Amino acid sequence: MKLLPTLFCLFIVIAVSMASCDRQDNQVFLPQLVIEGYIDDQDFPVVMLTTSVAIQSEYSEPFDSLASHLLRWARVAINDGENEYVLTGKFDNSYLPPYIYTTTHFRGQVGKTYTLTVDYKDYHATAVTTIPPRPEVDSIWVKPVIGDSLCSIIVTFSDPSNEVNYYKAFVRRGMTGLQWLPSYLGTVSDDVLNITSNELIVNRAGLVTDTLDYIPYFSYNDTVSVKFSQIDQASYIFWHDFDDHTNFSRNPFLLVTANLHGNIVGGFGCWYGCGSVTKSFILKDYLPHQNHPAR
Repeated sequence: MKLLPTLFCLFIVIAVSMASCDRQDNQVFLPQLVIEGYIDDQDFPVVMLTTSVAIQSEYSEPFDSLASHLLRWARVAINDGENEYVLTGKFDNSYLPPYIYTTTHFRGQVGKTYTLTVDYKDYHATAVTTIPPRPEVDSIWVKPVIGDSLCSIIVTFSDPSNEVNYYKAFVRRGMTGLQWLPSYLGTVSDDVLNITSNELIVNRAGLVTDTLDYIPYFSYNDTVSVKFSQIDQASYIFWHDFDDHTNFSRNPFLLVTANLHGNIVGGFGCWYGCGSVTKSFILKDYLPHQNHPAR
């Protein structure tokens, strides 16, 4: 199974689902605004903007032309209830698409509410999110899967009994400076958790490749960072939908019959706050014969 990076997958999934619902042969689907944005506790916000691909039965747009759907020169602002901050757009090749809106004028704080506003030509969209507390993580460690070649990363955490909580795991290659991508099937809620201790397998994110099929495990040759986040309910619903689409569709161009339930008013996608615990691994340092799991 081959998977797409997050935002490109978003506008492909959205476009296909639009084309599959009550479609007429002569109907033309106009591009829609697609947003992926997040703000972590004690970190700067990141927002990425594209338009959806208007897929029809005669669709033949090559993947390498999808960069034309990237939106630059938009006005992107965040209001924290006291101040409004206008984000700066810049090229950044560590993201896909390689253009983000961000600022260094403020960092996210647990418990605060952040309203995102995006304006670009005829597009106007808003979304609201909060940053929950950081999850109660006991350990993040490496588990061998196949000898000295492949391994899994496991998050062990506690779920408070007197709260309703939602969690999402993200991964990225390298230690810093790379885009956080959603761990495959890495979204969980109270419905399936124990009060005392829980384990979540952090799978690799899905990436486009012409030659390799997706496998969930990491290679010991990888350097990997893991972000385990508590998110709010609206963000959970979005990422749970995203997991369902990528899991059950198998191919992101087929079998999608419903839009993702995002929290963007005036567009598609999600603006989400994260209370996060992160850990980085040079996985070769945790080979099975060395007998010391990363905790």
